Amino acid sequence: ETAESRAAYEAQVLAEAGNPAEIVMRQDDIADRNGTEAPTEAGALAQRAILENEYGVILTSQRAIAANTIDGWSYQAIDSAYKGVRESADAMWTVRDRLDPYARPENSAALFQAVVGPLNIRLAPPGPDHYAETFAAAIAPDGTYDNTYNVIEFYRPDWEDRGDWFKFNLVHEIGHVISNRVPKYHARKVNLLNDQFDYDPHFKEQGWGQASGRNWIEERQDIWNNPDTPVVTRQFDPEEEDPSYRVNEAWADMFLFWVYDDRAGQVTFGDSSSDDSLPREPASKEYTTYGEVRRLFMQRNMPNMINARYRIGLSPEEIIDVTGWGDPDSALLPRVTPREDLFADAEMRINLEGAVNLDVWNINENPAIVAGKLRLGEMTTILGRSSSYPHMVLNMSEEGEIRWTHIGLLDLSGVDADKLLPLSDKAILELQGLDE
Repeated sequence: ETAESRAAYEAQVLAEAGNPAEIVMRQDDIADRNGTEAPTEAGALAQRAILENEYGVILTSQRAIAANTIDGWSYQAIDSAYKGVRESADAMWTVRDRLDPYARPENSAALFQAVVGPLNIRLAPPGPDHYAETFAAAIAPDGTYDNTYNVIEFYRPDWEDRGDWFKFNLVHEIGHVISNRVPKYHARKVNLLNDQFDYDPHFKEQGWGQASGRNWIEERQDIWNNPDTPVVTRQFDPEEEDPSYRVNEAWADMFLFWVYDDRAGQVTFGDSSSDDSLPREPASKEYTTYGEVRRLFMQRNMPNMINARYRIGLSPEEIIDVTGWGDPDSALLPRVTPREDLFADAEMRINLEGAVNLDVWNINENPAIVAGKLRLGEMTTILGRSSSYPHMVLNMSEEGEIRWTHIGLLDLSGVDADKLLPLSDKAILELQGLDE
């Protein structure tokens, strides 16, 4: 956010609470424990305005609106959400000097918007046992996928009023949003990390600080009930056996730990008495503990993730130039719309899997594959054509989404398809700069 808005907010906090603005929040009884006054309506309104106008984050609720709330959000919850977003942005800001030339954020709030994208943090009705889920799109009333905002839904009633415990959970979910925005890269990298230390069955439990081992539930509950400053803990069950689930959750937890690594007095990445063992077969001199392994992993990969989002945000001509796919001055990059005679919407795919026998009459509705739709009359720029599947083209929508679309769904009148740039099946990874 701008220096002026942050200064104004911190001045307000100082005036109202009489304590430094950076004081670390604790639990739902923060006022009693810290000797400060609870967040006020004026402060919450100011924070919500900053979230929406500077970070691109909106707060919505599907619960009954109670007294002393703003559209269903308590002042305490808004304060926690504001801090979680701001602290995530500030952590990403620390690597700005390691970004590629085309990724030059103006400030930390602009960086957050570029990486996380428009975000809707929603208080949902009670549902699953777990606390929250992230979605790359929401289901619109007409049953279609609305990808206007990335969505984080919280299900546990009153969890949003638990101060830092809610904030840490939120930052973990922001890690999921980032990985959703750069598909597959995080999974490939976390799998490589796990494979590197597969000789040690304890690796997946180590490097995480407190409440990480076999008694993680009891340990975390003890930490939650401790009146001292909250400690960053893992947000998912480390004994979960589903490999893809473990990989996704490990990434989001490492993002959480990276955000609070050596910040605000937090102890992260295994710097605790319960996690001081050395790797049994050290493969590098760059680290001595598994906590350092995870810290180094995030230091190397977060700039790559940020670069990927900025590359995707370039113009079609800049993309062709940066990726080296062709000469931007001579490449054929037609702008077309969906065909009016067959479909109102043209589906866009994350990848080419399952497209071998796909024809215009057999479109896969699986939301795990179909990433979005081009509405009737909407323009999209064709970046190139798959060399392996010539019926699939890589296109960029007006909103900047870059996906594969069946060529039969687009109006190519006046376009010579044979002159489209030939692209590899890994074109999206190449575009992101993550195909190594």
